[in-house]
Amino acid sequence: MKSIGWAILLSLVAAGMVHADPPIPPGTKITVQNWRQYQDYMPEGMKQLFMGNYTWKMPSDAVIEIGATQPVHLPPKFYQDTEKYAGQAKLRPLGENRFLIDGYVAGIPFPEPKEPNRGEKILYDTWYRYQTWVETGQVGNAEIDRYGNVTNAVISEVNFKLTHISDAGVPTTYPGSAGIFTVANLVVVQPEQSKYTTNLVIVPDDLTKDQENYVFLPSLRRSLRLSTVARCSPLVGGDYAPDDINLDFRFPS
Repeated sequence: MKSIGWAILLSLVAAGMVHADPPIPPGTKITVQNWRQYQDYMPEGMKQLFMGNYTWKMPSDAVIEIGATQPVHLPPKFYQDTEKYAGQAKLRPLGENRFLIDGYVAGIPFPEPKEPNRGEKILYDTWYRYQTWVETGQVGNAEIDRYGNVTNAVISEVNFKLTHISDAGVPTTYPGSAGIFTVANLVVVQPEQSKYTTNLVIVPDDLTKDQENYVFLPSLRRSLRLSTVARCSPLVGGDYAPDDINLDFRFPS
């Protein structure tokens, strides 16, 4: 399991939503013939790959061999902050089954989420899962149109978390953050015709405020502010949405 999963798992276990299944013995081989025996251990995306209903699918000779469990722990500072600030976070009702969070500083807001409103507490635990204060890297993907044409793309990313930080040597709130929670800056490296197109996504810490989304278009030599109303609308004809940007860089590999 990736380190990012532990923050979510801690909350789900505490909430009684995850139980300890018998582990798959090391050396077990999962194939396209027997994968359904192990589907309860798989995320939805892997199930779909094995089902083979889409363009991307598992090869017929694919074999996943299970190795010994290798726990990857979150940074000690995140656990320390969870213990230090436990009990300070509270839900504030806004009416119409909506809740804001008050008093949250860092770590897991609700390490042992209980009723009332346990679901909302787990949701906030997921939103404020661990993320290092700065991340950089490149992401590659391939887009396929209805005719089977493939366009490969490479995106260079620089992402910041500016408050509720749990990294050693960095203040909980970065100086000058001005109420900003996270910032994602994405620059197209490939394909050539889209090179240098840049997307800037700013997520305020105040969840009652709208996110800000800007794009720089080299062809126009100017930046445009995009609407943040339709955050689930597809981007550039694909199935990738603006909200995925925030989720992606908060699930580092």
